[in-house]
Amino acid sequence: MNPNSTPDFALPESPPASEESAHPEIVERPDLPADLVSGPAGPARLEDTPFLRALRGSAVTPADPLLYLAYRRLLEEFEAMIAEEQRTWQGDDPEGAHQMRVAIRRLRAALRVFGDVLPRRLARLANREFQRVARVIGAVRDLDVYRENLSRYAREIPEEETELLGAYNVYLQEQWESARRELLACLSGRRYQRLKTRFATFLERGPSPGALARFRAPTIADAARTLIRKRYKRVLRRGRALQPDS
Repeated sequence: MNPNSTPDFALPESPPASEESAHPEIVERPDLPADLVSGPAGPARLEDTPFLRALRGSAVTPADPLLYLAYRRLLEEFEAMIAEEQRTWQGDDPEGAHQMRVAIRRLRAALRVFGDVLPRRLARLANREFQRVARVIGAVRDLDVYRENLSRYAREIPEEETELLGAYNVYLQEQWESARRELLACLSGRRYQRLKTRFATFLERGPSPGALARFRAPTIADAARTLIRKRYKRVLRRGRALQPDS
């Protein structure tokens, strides 16, 4: 390997988020640096390639290679992730961050489940990069939930007691602003752009002729039988280990 070459998914670190002031103003949406106002980086949709048209246009059957199902699931979750980008970027609807994180979690699960029929290096590195994005989104989503729970709790207690929650409310707001800035820096950064662009290209091109020949088996039915058999044996094994006093 050329030591000067760049691995497909070995992406550069995102630039650090701008520093907060000592006492940031508490606002619904933090003011953004000029380089963070353009929106999410990378392609907003996939190209309509012959492979993707064929993948979308035909139903997957048990007799199809498992590789086809792998690409179908990756395509669905990748497009679901992209569909939630703008809502996540705007930040007005907390459901956007939630659904984007769900899509990434399912995409990463597909990379692991179908790892045997996917390029190993790509699956490993893409999984790691999507994990980083999910972690950044998750920080915002968790704080959305904390703030919502605090608001609900404040409505359920006597009004004179809500003043005791003021400091915690300010703390959550400050943490949310900081997490939002990190999220926007991530989604607008070159690292995320490269991840999206290269993963989109991987899906648009589809499997190589060599991969199609190599992974024509197992079929979806073969993989399902193997998976069910393994799970069934595990249930039986644990069942036999049960004792009357278990």
